[in-house]
Amino acid sequence: VSFNLATTLGATIGNHTLSINFKNGTITYLEIIIIIEIGNSFDYTNLIYERFIVSGESAFVSMNLINFLPDNTQTFNVSFFEDDSLILKEETLLIEKEIKNVYYNLNLTDTETHLVNITMEISKGSTVFYTKQFYVEIIQKFEILSVFFPEIISQGAAAQFIMMIQNNQEQS
Repeated sequence: VSFNLATTLGATIGNHTLSINFKNGTITYLEIIIIIEIGNSFDYTNLIYERFIVSGESAFVSMNLINFLPDNTQTFNVSFFEDDSLILKEETLLIEKEIKNVYYNLNLTDTETHLVNITMEISKGSTVFYTKQFYVEIIQKFEILSVFFPEIISQGAAAQFIMMIQNNQEQS
């Protein structure tokens, strides 16, 4: 005996019990109970984001979006929030069995704490399927690493002031 089982698009996500019974009249020859898990019809993987960005620059985020359905396209929204404020919402269409690399540039506001709380949501309509929270630290364009000036200077000798500055910008 062989059969294929396919869930419908409106099937409830989660664990379900499948019972298979082989009977002849009132005699049961075989009873099999299987727990199956119905998952979402799409997913995301390889979420990559910048943990540090220079003040005034946008944060780069990328990931793979996957459509598991063999014969249906899917449309859903990817949204990013800075604290509770929406900073980007983009509708994405995936064709049958598609794996798509997507890229986003997030324009963040510079805060006094310089640590920004970002929440990503993937949703269809008003239903949120995935939520991921991460932090991005906003750093200054230049950073003073060290400063040196001698405490004691001999008469007639030149004193040398040394300061090391790091350029945190990608393009200098």
